[in-house]
Amino acid sequence: MLETVKLNITLSSNYQTHPPKARILLDGKELFRQHITEQTTFSHQAELTAGTDHQLAIELRHKLPEHTVIDEQGKIIQDSILQIDSLSIEDVDITGQLSTNQKQFYYEHSGEHHILYNTLGVNGRAIINFSSPIYVWMLENIG
Repeated sequence: MLETVKLNITLSSNYQTHPPKARILLDGKELFRQHITEQTTFSHQAELTAGTDHQLAIELRHKLPEHTVIDEQGKIIQDSILQIDSLSIEDVDITGQLSTNQKQFYYEHSGEHHILYNTLGVNGRAIINFSSPIYVWMLENIG
């Protein structure tokens, strides 16, 4: 049985010379790829198999060391970062939950899992693990 799930992701950036490149994947399939120069909303209706686990990934790609400028004291004075302004599944905004459940939501970079806030500053992926049926998952995992 298939379940249709609505995803809405709003991304923005903070950069001086090199806008961050974002990619969105669902279960390993690329749905979106774009340089983020202004606030951008991606919407998608996903057909998911009920009773299965799924993974949404928001990826910061191709950031180079020269995209970050550091002063003599080691303070970052210019950077290129990707921001997750909002993330909703079936019109339920889960953005505020991203840092609270590290098993379901994490920032994967440098070969490790980190707490996921709403900012991606190094190449890596914001991972959102969920299952279908989506409303059962929400009841069990979203506070």
